[in-house]
Amino acid sequence: MSPNSQTTRSGSELSEVYSGFLVVQLAESAGSADLLRLNSLTDVDELAVLLNKFGVTETQRLIANTSPDQILDLERGIRSKTTGAAPDPSLASFWLIDARHLPDPSDLVTTLRMIAPVRLCYRERKARNPIPVDASDDPLSYTQDHLDAGPVGVNARWAWKRNGGDGSLVHLVDLEQGWHFTHQDLPVLRVLPGVPAAVDVCSRTHGTMVVGVAAALDNDKLIVGVAPNTAWVGIASHYVSGGGDCQNPEVGIVNGRVAQAITRLLLVMPQLLRPGDVLLLEVQSADYHPIEMEYANFVAIRAATQAGLVVVEAAGNGDLDLDQLADPQSGFNPCDRKRVDWSANGDSGAIFVAAGQPTYSFIIQRSKRFRWLRYPTFRKIVKRRLPVSNYGSRIDCYASGAGIVTTVGSDDSTWGGFGATSGAAAIIGGTAVSLQSMSRANSGNVLTSQQMRDLFSVYGTKPFATEQTHIGVMPDLRMVANALGIV
Repeated sequence: MSPNSQTTRSGSELSEVYSGFLVVQLAESAGSADLLRLNSLTDVDELAVLLNKFGVTETQRLIANTSPDQILDLERGIRSKTTGAAPDPSLASFWLIDARHLPDPSDLVTTLRMIAPVRLCYRERKARNPIPVDASDDPLSYTQDHLDAGPVGVNARWAWKRNGGDGSLVHLVDLEQGWHFTHQDLPVLRVLPGVPAAVDVCSRTHGTMVVGVAAALDNDKLIVGVAPNTAWVGIASHYVSGGGDCQNPEVGIVNGRVAQAITRLLLVMPQLLRPGDVLLLEVQSADYHPIEMEYANFVAIRAATQAGLVVVEAAGNGDLDLDQLADPQSGFNPCDRKRVDWSANGDSGAIFVAAGQPTYSFIIQRSKRFRWLRYPTFRKIVKRRLPVSNYGSRIDCYASGAGIVTTVGSDDSTWGGFGATSGAAAIIGGTAVSLQSMSRANSGNVLTSQQMRDLFSVYGTKPFATEQTHIGVMPDLRMVANALGIV
């Protein structure tokens, strides 16, 4: 998408992309719970007058149900453990303005940007879904070739035979907006105290498929996850409904609050999580951008990696070159790794995941029984980009993005195919759990998100030389473990 593409969209197209809310970052965090009551502070008189002029009747902090002191204490704790990087703005300084009553809030956005207390203002986008182990008694395990070694999978079957390779020493949190909680092939999904867990009924299948790919149990049901003995799987929801749902969008709005969900998760991290645990971001914007293209989300994701979580983020399904994706509202682009200031100002620390296209190649196979016998056959490989997947210099790695067999409905009789960057990110999420668990079990070391992405971007299956877009490397757990010296 070009930076000016917003101006060419029709009103109906824009309503599909934007939630109707504005995100405002103030120069300093204010103590009030409502921007409309800030007129007692002299430096924001002009702001209060402006909001009244445009008929704004509702404002709130972006991170709801959390006091500014809680957020500031959290951020101070994170920054005390990090060195070198300039501090990001506090998430307590971000606000939401309800502008759903305005057919076009562009004038309000433009005017807000000119007021001294306002450092940043943009239209909030809607969020949507991107989309010792014995597997012999799981009836569909044989179809899960993403578990095999490269060039088709991440070599999870090898990892299961290694100490910790089943994921048993690591927790996984799946951040999206819906799950079925009763499928017998899934681990118990933990609702974490204080962390949003609202469910969009139309997204239950998506979350069920994601958790199945990453962490389906090793039992006698359907499939096996990449990390089937994950210590536990928790959920965090970005779902917020304004009165409607995906079946009846005309009676309300459906939008996502990713930064709020991440912040609430970080607040309970000391009690429930530990550095090295994995946060899987299964969400993209309504116009198929990576979710961290919104600045508040970026700040929250960077806080998560600085706190020690390994963050795996779906790159999105828009067939977009992320290097050219500067936000049309602010010019912000954390996805262009070639920027000279990227490490300091654009790197969230997350592992970006693209989706690969399975294809078949003709090979000569040697018989296992008769070593002298060779015969022609076809082999499945994943060495091209799935056409719908985003791409660019920010991508760290990829995994299969089509034909992924996984759990679907509410019981163990339901299964189906999955794919795109949702499926690929779920594979890499499970791969991150497996590798971290092996590292803890065999060396006692905990890998940071940045260390893990550096490994995933080098050791594994490389795309064909003829692949013209950058999608990174499909990691192979055996190759990565050998490089670390932990097996």
